[in-house]
Amino acid sequence: MRKAKGYRVWGQLEPKFKSLLKMYQGEECKTSFTATDHMMMYRTVHDFCTGAGTNTKKRGHYAGEELYTNFEQFIKTHTNEIHATLTTYSGTELLQKYKKEWDSYTLAMGIINNILAYLNRHWIVRAAELSHSKNVYEIYTLSLITWRNQVYYPISDQIITATLDLIIKERDGEAVDLPLLKGGINSFVALGIDQERKGERTLNEYINFEEQLVRSTELYYSQESTQFLLTNPVIDYMKKVEQRVAEEVNRVDQYLQPRTLTPLLGVVDTVLIIHQQDVITGEFESLLHEYRITDLTRMYTIVSRVPSTIPQMQEKMESFIATTGTKSLSGVSDPRSFVEVVIQTYRKYRFLVDEAFKGDMAFEQSLDRACRRFINRSVGGDGSSLAPELVARYSDQLLKKTGEKQEESTREETLNDIMMIFKYLEEKDAFMTFYGSHLSSRLINNNSFSEHLEDHMIRNLKTLCGIEHTASLKAMFNDMKVSKGLQEEFKSKLEGEGKSTPLDFTALVLVKGIWPLKESPCSFSLSPALNTCREMFEKFYQSKYPSRSLRWVYHYSKGEVKLTYTPKQHILQCSAYQMGVLDQFNRAKVLSKAKLKEITTLDDGTLDKVLKSLVKTRVVNMKPKLSEQVPDTLPDHLFCLNQKFTSDSIRLNINIKSTGEKANNNIIVRKQIEESRRLEIQACIVRVMKAKKKLEHRLLVAEVMEQLGSRFEATVSQIKRCIDILIEKDYLERNNDKGDSYNYVS
Repeated sequence: MRKAKGYRVWGQLEPKFKSLLKMYQGEECKTSFTATDHMMMYRTVHDFCTGAGTNTKKRGHYAGEELYTNFEQFIKTHTNEIHATLTTYSGTELLQKYKKEWDSYTLAMGIINNILAYLNRHWIVRAAELSHSKNVYEIYTLSLITWRNQVYYPISDQIITATLDLIIKERDGEAVDLPLLKGGINSFVALGIDQERKGERTLNEYINFEEQLVRSTELYYSQESTQFLLTNPVIDYMKKVEQRVAEEVNRVDQYLQPRTLTPLLGVVDTVLIIHQQDVITGEFESLLHEYRITDLTRMYTIVSRVPSTIPQMQEKMESFIATTGTKSLSGVSDPRSFVEVVIQTYRKYRFLVDEAFKGDMAFEQSLDRACRRFINRSVGGDGSSLAPELVARYSDQLLKKTGEKQEESTREETLNDIMMIFKYLEEKDAFMTFYGSHLSSRLINNNSFSEHLEDHMIRNLKTLCGIEHTASLKAMFNDMKVSKGLQEEFKSKLEGEGKSTPLDFTALVLVKGIWPLKESPCSFSLSPALNTCREMFEKFYQSKYPSRSLRWVYHYSKGEVKLTYTPKQHILQCSAYQMGVLDQFNRAKVLSKAKLKEITTLDDGTLDKVLKSLVKTRVVNMKPKLSEQVPDTLPDHLFCLNQKFTSDSIRLNINIKSTGEKANNNIIVRKQIEESRRLEIQACIVRVMKAKKKLEHRLLVAEVMEQLGSRFEATVSQIKRCIDILIEKDYLERNNDKGDSYNYVS
């Protein structure tokens, strides 16, 4: 009875199923399929599945087996007919017919699956639980498996080939039917069913297609890249690669699975970039030279897809910038020009790194190394880098009062740029020494443009170097404040006593060891009026600080002298030595060099420089004049005031150092730097050995070089000499058991 009923039910369903399939295939059929038919069949299946086998105790004999078997045979017959039809097509026509049949089939099966819903819920679920019924599937899954086995598998190669051909046409720029592509590929996804695991969904069929797509893509781009480069420049090739990458991303978005993006782009990267990386990066230097940021951006965007090619570009950029910077600085000895060239070069390539290379840290490091190379490459006659001296001198020009009208904010911006250069200096200690020397000169001569700028610069240096290297700079400002207070107190005391100095006199009391000042090179006798001022201040200071002593450094002193014998009044800004010589003409009209030496007690060299400066500025006349045969003043040379002296300016600075004096000062500063380095190296060696107790020579040298690297580059020979000095001073001793190692002596 149950089987008979099942066959009767199938007899009612089959004609309607055929009508439904033909309707979706677009064919004419004798019987129609309406919504009423849908409801009627649904009710028929429901009654059959829920009303039979209710009281049966044996599992597996629920109503529905006959219905399932008949449906399975029905769709096998239908799919065989579809396969027979498809075998008459090929290429794109096959794909079009396949998609049409697939769409109508899946739509119809969706409706049929709904009609047979109770078959799915009752008999199929229970039958699938039995071990011997593992090949029982839900109706829709069964229809897909049947399509795959009866339709797809026999023609899968032709279907995939037609799909790949369409993709190639699209890559070639031809207009293709994207819905056709998407529909065919979606069928590969839908047909991924594992029959052994009760119809679990997989991507096996799509993966098979994907593997063939990747191979096809590799072959396509290999041929294209080779042919394109034969007839087109590299710039156009990079545009092509950029275009292809975008196309593949868009292709995945339109009709491929997201998982395909990785292997597809992997092929693009390998074939179009890695295989042609030498050709691509071969244009890098010419693009740098022409500063073509757009093309460099494109190159970076492409090459960064393959990180292994980045180091090659880094090295080329570093070498190019270093060479360009070195050429730009060739022959530049002016401090301002040096700094401006460095800043201009840095900004130019800093912008390049930010724009073209998106601020990539690797390229930032290459820029830093390149700047360090070309900034420190210019050397002086002694083999040391000129950069610290030039940068310090330009800092001095910005920080002191000059005739140039420049806003404080502009100077501050330039000082910030100088701090950028400072970071690249290998001899930072040399810069600090020169800077300290210039700072002391500005403070002593009251020539600072702005206290704010001075403080701003010291704060920046403190940030980069640490407080231990800027403490002396800060102490100079403190000394100036203390000196100002002392001067005010000195004047107040004199006023209280009803006294005053013969001249307008100011003394600066500076702490020895903080200021980079050297002792007076010779003795000097002050004029009576100045000597009185000195004695009055010494008396005041000794009364305030009995345990302290003052040592006067006259070669740093200066003053003003009024000329009263000229038609137009002039005020001369002089050194103390110039003042001492000019004062003698208040008591004698003509004086010999020998007499001036006797009165001032200056040595021959110093007096010669003073007299030459007075003659050069036409304040004093000399007889006889100097010549090639007599380049220096002699004891019997006679000197007198130039009664016809005139100048457009009322206030004149005649205390101008000659080129030779400036060079001599630089030599002195360099000696200070070498001495400071020697002490720093020794201190570092002692620190290291105190911590390690025992250490091999090579390890000690390496440790010292690393610790001092932020200040200056200590050479092996310098370190070795300092080790020998420390051994002589009994800080270290050689290890008797191991000759190339040292012991710390506590």
